[in-house]
Amino acid sequence: MQFDQTDHLISYLVSKVAPYTDTHRKGILTVSLAKLLFLIDYEHFKATGRQASNLTYIWYKHGPYPLTDFEPRLAKLEEHEIVRLPMERVIDGRPYSLFYAGESPRFTPSLPESVKEIADKVIFIFGEASQETLLEYVY
Repeated sequence: MQFDQTDHLISYLVSKVAPYTDTHRKGILTVSLAKLLFLIDYEHFKATGRQASNLTYIWYKHGPYPLTDFEPRLAKLEEHEIVRLPMERVIDGRPYSLFYAGESPRFTPSLPESVKEIADKVIFIFGEASQETLLEYVY
């Protein structure tokens, strides 16, 4: 299986925000993960003229969301790089999930320095922000 920069970015982000060793298991919600990825892409685009990922965003109810290509990416990384805890809540026919870093990743996330710097900056600012704060900021 091939993993590209987008896969590495998702894995890196989840491992930093919701590490496997986190005894509190707070995890990161699907929507929050999507918004953090958007912020990284946005900041990287401002700095370089290119997104950090190759996700395609659409305007959705609460701002940009990678509707078509996000779930297949998450499924590809599941049970290794990330673990999904399904939740009972379904909104607009889409299930919400909680993610945290997996116990047995198949790779160590590797990112170009420019992407890693921006990801670390976004994580520092928004990594512990509530979903509501992220939605308000991005929207």
